[in-house]
Amino acid sequence: MAVRSVANTDTLDTFRTTYNLTAGTDIGDMTTLATSASSIVGAINEVRSATLLTGWIISDGGTTQTVHAGNTLTIAGTSNEVNVAVSSTDTLTIGLPNNVTLAGTLTVSTIANATSDLDKFLVSDSGVIKYRTGAEFAADAGTATQAFAIAQAVALG
Repeated sequence: MAVRSVANTDTLDTFRTTYNLTAGTDIGDMTTLATSASSIVGAINEVRSATLLTGWIISDGGTTQTVHAGNTLTIAGTSNEVNVAVSSTDTLTIGLPNNVTLAGTLTVSTIANATSDLDKFLVSDSGVIKYRTGAEFAADAGTATQAFAIAQAVALG
């Protein structure tokens, strides 16, 4: 880089003109820059303005939104459905709460066969999924088996 000097008695215009001369000799040819600026300072300001005005884009795959400089992107969770936490350093954590509440219908494509603790049946208690034992399930359904009734009669005499 060429040495430039400006006397303390020079005007601001002399300072600007002297340092703008660096465009062709110190850092490259201004004509090769994709800018309409006529000086280094002008080019820097133009690039800065373009960057600030352009921002960056977020998308969910169908809808896009531009986040401009100075704006804040907020990722909001839904109560009892999604938890969101921001922490240092530059970390965003998205997860499920311990007790998930879903509005609408729950569809499960595959449920594996049980291989242990086979005496439990899933039931809905006003929309809350709970389990009942085999005996509780049979009693709830009023379908105590004949063998159970005979065993009960023998035991009671």
